[in-house]
Amino acid sequence: MNPGGLILIHGGALGDFVLTLHLLQGLITHFGCPARVVCRRSYHCLLATAPQVEALDLDGPVARRLFGEQADTALHEIAAGLDGPLVVVDCLGTNLRSDREIGYRLLRIDPRDQPSENHILKQWTKQLAAQGLTVSPARPTWLRQAKLRDDDMRHVIIHPGSGGNTKCWPLDRFCELIDRIRRDGWRVSVALGPVELESWPTDALRQLEQSTSLITFERLDQFVEVLQTVQFFVGNDSGPSHLAKALGCHTLVIFQATNPNIWAPPGARCVGPAYDGLPPSVDAVFNAWTDMTRACNASST
Repeated sequence: MNPGGLILIHGGALGDFVLTLHLLQGLITHFGCPARVVCRRSYHCLLATAPQVEALDLDGPVARRLFGEQADTALHEIAAGLDGPLVVVDCLGTNLRSDREIGYRLLRIDPRDQPSENHILKQWTKQLAAQGLTVSPARPTWLRQAKLRDDDMRHVIIHPGSGGNTKCWPLDRFCELIDRIRRDGWRVSVALGPVELESWPTDALRQLEQSTSLITFERLDQFVEVLQTVQFFVGNDSGPSHLAKALGCHTLVIFQATNPNIWAPPGARCVGPAYDGLPPSVDAVFNAWTDMTRACNASST
């Protein structure tokens, strides 16, 4: 029997959430039923154009009860109006229990990577398969909206930050990369969000201002609008890089503390980490950038 509704519960960082949207697309295709996604409110803008998907606030009073003794009652409220049996995909470790007579199908995903070279999406689908569900992740088609107008096709957005400092390529190398890309005839803008604006030292921000123009954003929906104006993006292994690729940008991701075989945005071009444990060189990143842009130009002719 096909379910009457799908509920996905997620509380991770932006990059993990964007990767989970590939899984959500596969689940929607597989079941063909309405879905409700319980997640951070700031992520709701990423679901606004998804057909038959409703976003619910993870920090709301009902969702908070998913972690207490009233978890089943809270789920009943979250599922109100869905017609038929439920499939619940829990990526957060709620207090929902599969060993009770719960009246819905509960599937759990541990979002952390396991000691494996498989991409994280393969790891998650393997976990679902072990629970009896075979599903194929797919590109979240609703995110691939038409680009907003930008007359300059040689415009690239660079995001030099990340939620984890160990993932950040050294800023002086970013500045050198910016200079080389600009000398190659490109217009470069650097995007900085709340993490960078609140935690980076003034000297670092001044260094970037001297290298190129800055675009600042306070909310995720503002950053989405920025990404919709460009075709190219460069960033660290971070949520913005995953989002840029999901939105259809040609994306180059710099890795230095994590494994691209596991965490790369699907379809992105990646460089690093260096075999000697050091950050990738500017030459390595610029060469990867050149290869990516040449391939894009070749495919468009």
